[in-house]
Amino acid sequence: MKWRCTVCGYVHEGDEPPEECPVCGAPAEQFEPLEEEAADRDAGQGGSAGRVVVIGAGVAGLTAAEMIRDRDPDAEITLLSDERELPYYRLNLTRFLAGDCPEENLPIHPAAWYDEKKIDLRLETRASELDAEKKEVRTEDGETFGWDRVILATGAAPAVPPVEGTGLDGIHTLRSADDARAIRAAVGEGLKCICVGGGILGLEIAGALNRQGADVTLLEMHDHLMPRQLNATAGDLMADFCRARGIDIRTGVSAKRFAGEGAVRGVELNSGEKLDTGLVLINIGIRSRTGLAAEQGMACGRGVTVDDRLRAGLDGVYAVGDACEHRGVKYEAWDPARYQGHIAGLNAAGVDTQFGGIPRQHVLKVLGCPMMSVGRFEAEEGDLVIEDGAERPYRRFVFRDRHLAGCVLLGDTALSENVREAIESGRDFGDLRGCSADDVADRL
Repeated sequence: MKWRCTVCGYVHEGDEPPEECPVCGAPAEQFEPLEEEAADRDAGQGGSAGRVVVIGAGVAGLTAAEMIRDRDPDAEITLLSDERELPYYRLNLTRFLAGDCPEENLPIHPAAWYDEKKIDLRLETRASELDAEKKEVRTEDGETFGWDRVILATGAAPAVPPVEGTGLDGIHTLRSADDARAIRAAVGEGLKCICVGGGILGLEIAGALNRQGADVTLLEMHDHLMPRQLNATAGDLMADFCRARGIDIRTGVSAKRFAGEGAVRGVELNSGEKLDTGLVLINIGIRSRTGLAAEQGMACGRGVTVDDRLRAGLDGVYAVGDACEHRGVKYEAWDPARYQGHIAGLNAAGVDTQFGGIPRQHVLKVLGCPMMSVGRFEAEEGDLVIEDGAERPYRRFVFRDRHLAGCVLLGDTALSENVREAIESGRDFGDLRGCSADDVADRL
């Protein structure tokens, strides 16, 4: 039986839901039984996937490999990972930093699972060339893998600002388990730490370091926190929450220069102010790894451009997760990456399935302030906004023609699943004139 976390979308297999979601930490009561998807019920559909090479072993690539194996017991599946550990819950790295998740709980599956599924997992193996004409993948170690289908799940790399001093020791980004280990080894009680970037990852890292006893300052160049996930009112409420936890929040500022001899010792802001520090975490976004696709002439924007079947423009080539861009959207989130891996795996196995896009949903872990935003939280002309006053718990509902287009929940996320269902189903809320946020909650 399968269970889905209604907070983050994680899917668990077992007779009972887990005591705690391994991705977002939600308790068992936040799980619901998951009906078997229609595409999965059509076990007779599709043909042979043949030889499949999946480049990248994050959640998108791993899910694609799982789906191909479920659909085609005879497929030859090779899963290439450039990391040295088994595929793991990347979203749990901040929980690992905070001390909430033991390192042994990071892997998604044990090593024996890959043998049981007959998935040839190659660790510390980086693909260096994709040859679409010969249908081969070559690695940095000189190995060559032939393929009939290839899935680009190459992920993304952390973006680093073009400012002086980013190469100094003590300046980190967080993308891999090795990154998390290095940061955890460096942090200590009272250490002055500066987090550059006030998005979800930046806040989670700031919260994790704060819980390890560090003296944390967070810099965000926009006028409020989490500008891609929260409106200004919610962002300001989040800043107040962080300050109450002892995190120094600076908005409307950016790092101009990192200073130090060999190791970072300070940050100069664009305002001219100088801050002492012994550790810097840069979290200003990610850049898709599109090199393999671009070298073969595939269209690339902010990611590899894919159609509704997640095809990347060349025969037998698909792209998923942080590596791809679909209808102009890069999701950069766990649940869409998992879902895209699911769809690409089905298509690679011959089961015609389309990805129509899903509302963007964001949740916040580690910090201790429940938060969920989904869909379009900023109003456009003609929208109706119904929201609470500027205090927690805070709710903001954005409606378009009586349909819920987006929502922000801060401080209490009990309505998360109701909101998500209402957006995905296109529910008609009827006449909303004069309604309060409480009225909307009652209708949900």
